[in-house]
Amino acid sequence: MGNACDAMGWVGARRHFGNERHVRGRPSMNRSGALSVVILAALLLSFQSAWAAEQPSATKAAAGKPSRHFAFQRTEDRIAVSRDGQPVGDYVFNDPKIPRPYLAGLRAPDGTQVTRNHPPVKGQDPVDHDTIHPGLWLAFGDLNGVDFWRNRGRIEQTRFVREPRVEADRFAFAVELRYAAPDGREVCRGTNEYRFVAGSALEPNLPGTLILIAAELRAGSEPLRFGPQHETGLGLRVASPLRVNGGSGSILGSHGGKNEGGNWGRAAEWWDYGGMLDGKRAGILAAAAARNPRPVWAHARDYGFLALNPTGTPPKPKDSEMPVPFAIAAGEALRMRFAVLLYAQPASQGWDAGAAGKAVAAALDRWSPESWGGKPDAPSNGASGQNGKRVESVAELAAVPTFECMSLYWNVADGSRDLRCAVRYREKGQSEWRPAQDLWYAAKQRQYRGSVVHLKPGTPYEFSLARSDGRTASIEGRTWDDRFPIASTTVLPAGTLRKTVRIAEGGTPGGYRLYTAAPEGTTVDVDGKEDTCLRIEADHVIVRGVKCLGARVDGVQIASRRHVVLEGCDISGWGRPDPKAGQMLNIGGKEHAIPARLGFYLDAGVRIEGPSAEAIVIQGNRIHHPRFTANNWTQVSPYFSRGGAMSTHPQGANAIRFDEITRGRHVIRWNDIYGDFEHLFYDALLAAEPKGNGFVCDGDIYGNRISHCWDDGLEAERGDRNVRIWGNHFSKMIKCISAGYIWDGPLYVFRNVAEDLLCPNEMPAHNGGLSPFKGHPPCFLPPPQEDPKENRDGVVFVYHNTLLPGVEGSVGTAAGWVFNAWHRFKYDTPTVRLISRNNVWITRPYPFYFFGANPQNRNFAVRDFARSYFDQDYDLHNGAIEPSATAGRHTLEKEPRFRQGHGTGSAGLYQLEPGTPGADDAVRLPNFNDDAQGAGPDRGAHEGGSGPMQFGISCWRPAWAP
Repeated sequence: MGNACDAMGWVGARRHFGNERHVRGRPSMNRSGALSVVILAALLLSFQSAWAAEQPSATKAAAGKPSRHFAFQRTEDRIAVSRDGQPVGDYVFNDPKIPRPYLAGLRAPDGTQVTRNHPPVKGQDPVDHDTIHPGLWLAFGDLNGVDFWRNRGRIEQTRFVREPRVEADRFAFAVELRYAAPDGREVCRGTNEYRFVAGSALEPNLPGTLILIAAELRAGSEPLRFGPQHETGLGLRVASPLRVNGGSGSILGSHGGKNEGGNWGRAAEWWDYGGMLDGKRAGILAAAAARNPRPVWAHARDYGFLALNPTGTPPKPKDSEMPVPFAIAAGEALRMRFAVLLYAQPASQGWDAGAAGKAVAAALDRWSPESWGGKPDAPSNGASGQNGKRVESVAELAAVPTFECMSLYWNVADGSRDLRCAVRYREKGQSEWRPAQDLWYAAKQRQYRGSVVHLKPGTPYEFSLARSDGRTASIEGRTWDDRFPIASTTVLPAGTLRKTVRIAEGGTPGGYRLYTAAPEGTTVDVDGKEDTCLRIEADHVIVRGVKCLGARVDGVQIASRRHVVLEGCDISGWGRPDPKAGQMLNIGGKEHAIPARLGFYLDAGVRIEGPSAEAIVIQGNRIHHPRFTANNWTQVSPYFSRGGAMSTHPQGANAIRFDEITRGRHVIRWNDIYGDFEHLFYDALLAAEPKGNGFVCDGDIYGNRISHCWDDGLEAERGDRNVRIWGNHFSKMIKCISAGYIWDGPLYVFRNVAEDLLCPNEMPAHNGGLSPFKGHPPCFLPPPQEDPKENRDGVVFVYHNTLLPGVEGSVGTAAGWVFNAWHRFKYDTPTVRLISRNNVWITRPYPFYFFGANPQNRNFAVRDFARSYFDQDYDLHNGAIEPSATAGRHTLEKEPRFRQGHGTGSAGLYQLEPGTPGADDAVRLPNFNDDAQGAGPDRGAHEGGSGPMQFGISCWRPAWAP
């Protein structure tokens, strides 16, 4: 007879896993050996015939008939699986305390228990996570906003798709699952298939029992979105004696990482969590299929826990919750495969985790689950379409819409930046394809991604992707409709309200609930006695036209909700004073005066809370004049002055703030955000903190008018995956857009106008001789900075922007430079971080301190990009680029000339004079300057021949379906 590996479709080279001799080929047999094989084959044939006659029917709930290895006993709440008379473990599908299926009490073939007791035994086990870590399970921490990992949603087993059965060296079954939210609504359906296989069926010397797991999630009428959670995927809790802390265990990854520190956040082929127990090396080796749609990384903990997270590149740092754009289109499916080996190997035989891991990974790669349409144990060679061409699975492609843009994702393991990925798009039903910008390849995530911009709201599109090696894929997507369907309307009371308005009842995807001001007007003025004027605690809500005044902390608070629209509101006068405002701060024996009207750090006009926030739309609002102000860069900050070190970094209020990393897809458009010199913001829009960017991914910030900030108009650092910042107007601030630490990208910055920036170095010294500001001058965009701990490879595209100095006599007479490397790169990398094309930069001399103790007036457009981080060409600027070698050959160092009546302070008119440098000579950028009016595109934000640029609430009109 053939060996078990041949029969199961798992044919491969033999390996050894202990100290036995490596067998390189099939051994020859003597006569007695051959006779033994003949007798064994006859006995097996007889046994198989008897087994087939006695196999229970599919509808009969009875004990499993034993084969050579496995048997099972099925009851009303579980299936008890055994092998050679020893228990393997229980599959539990009906537990009143744990609303999801799981495997518990898992054991190696010799009976050694390798998962923690369930429930944990006090005195023997740590008792944490008793209902969350039952043994081995598959769950998701944020699936469309529902937490199935922490048992806040229910994963209900509805039926057995394939009844439990024993065949040869394996035991298998498949179940259908219903994923339900706490309110009972169905999130999706799924199927899990389990197959128990003897390790020796894979490799003669492989100890243990292998459990193969195939999971399928099927989206219904809405897409499935995986939110920002570490706790997602296949989880396991090893037996307490095998944990690292308090036990004998260790965690070894196929990449060589050891324990939590060497494995957390790392992608690998497999992980081995085990230790010494009763003279044996025992544990669990877990693997994920190489053809899973996204890379799998380890959420590994030394206290005995390991999860294989299938959502792609892990978040950094460890305690962040950085999401990955992972969405399954409505009506489509996601498929994943995992395997775990339960083993106990005598110490005298040794344990080769590497050889075992390779065998398990190879078996998993060849397995074709029956519930996916595969034949039992047939090798899985990937999906093929007609003519042998590869068909991309839905999980490999995603199109994530907003109103006017579409984020595209294509997950491919063999991608490269040397393999271009061209994009074409068209409205569905149209014949003509239009080119868009190539997708960027993010090597660490093994993903092509990018955006198509300037689309029509509420319109279906087709997208065609083509790699330069001939590989193609296609996907469809529909942009959001900005005519929101209204199911019900609540008119708020007219006049002035003195208490917080709390909105707790929402709508549905098919019909929003509208809360609107009365026709006579509704004002919520809490006069500093309430923390907020308006708090939104429901999904699918629109709040329109409310005036919010005098909140003690935040003007408006939006809880961790989805699909919330805040529009046409007027928000002002929020925020607390800093507790030390007006006092003296002693640093190093020197007294420094704290500004008397200094605001508390990070109170916000609009605050978005919580990690599940998604699709928040803030449009057509006036957000202005916080109650207090921020310190400028020459004044001491009590918040940032810590540990005996003085800091003048601004602190104070924000106009819009994201508290945490969210699920993304936010749109902030057509707002007026402003103050005056007694009411300045710290940052106007703050989306970045050390743990990551709250704005995150797949979002747009456009058409806003933003001013009066002592630091950034828009801080969008750490993340920015398919985020678009375009068509905004910036003035009276130090930096327009801060985009340091682009972990992911691409970030698109295009068609923005900046003028009349603040210049703190021209202001008098303050606070007892504190030196004037000596840092970087005003600038349009500080560049992406290195972050060796993150090792990310994000990119920023900067296209068609215009920077102008202030009008004569204004605070912003000196505009500073455009880009500056005030954090110099120390680590060489081939990654280009910033690509600049078709911009117009007008700068003025600034007293730089970088050349010694005495400042020197120099005019720089770009400084300090000596390496490959900066790719600049086709820009028009009057300042120097240092070093000059970084300037592209089409860059023009000339004074731009504008049409008469255009330029600084010209009410949306920024066009170049026809026939002058920069007019009609920009490089064509597909999808970004298709509106060229003359012989070619113009450099700068405003294309010649087009109408005036518009910003702020003048662009906004309420649009909704009755």
